[in-house]
Amino acid sequence: MAALSLGAEGIVMGTALMATEECPIHPNFKRALLEAEVSSTCLLLMSVKAPIRVFVNKPATEVLDMEVRCEPLEKMLPKMRGELGRQALETGELDAGIWACGQIAGLVKKIMPVRDFFQSVMEEAESIRRQWGIVTQPEADSEPVKVSGA
Repeated sequence: MAALSLGAEGIVMGTALMATEECPIHPNFKRALLEAEVSSTCLLLMSVKAPIRVFVNKPATEVLDMEVRCEPLEKMLPKMRGELGRQALETGELDAGIWACGQIAGLVKKIMPVRDFFQSVMEEAESIRRQWGIVTQPEADSEPVKVSGA
């Protein structure tokens, strides 16, 4: 929300959108997001300087172990096939594949309609803007103005 509050035109929020009613993933994954903690994700492929943040599960742990053993990328990639992750999201088997997931997973606490989700995002951003005393001008090109005494 801070990014939007500071005037960003966009943010990445795929993980949070996974927990919306309209998201077509298996309910087991939505439940896993609700139960997640901020430590429920990890970075894979750091060893080849191509990091990807994923949910910690059996295949992710196996790939992490392979990285620690300095195994070549060619041995890790079969465990990271996108098809396995897609099938897992469809079947609900959390350990059937690796699935991308941001650290926000630890902050997702309820499943809601996507409309309500975006409304709450914008309301929270606006609340932060008001707390910081930032007001935007009506012109699209204008810079935010700090209001004294706010």
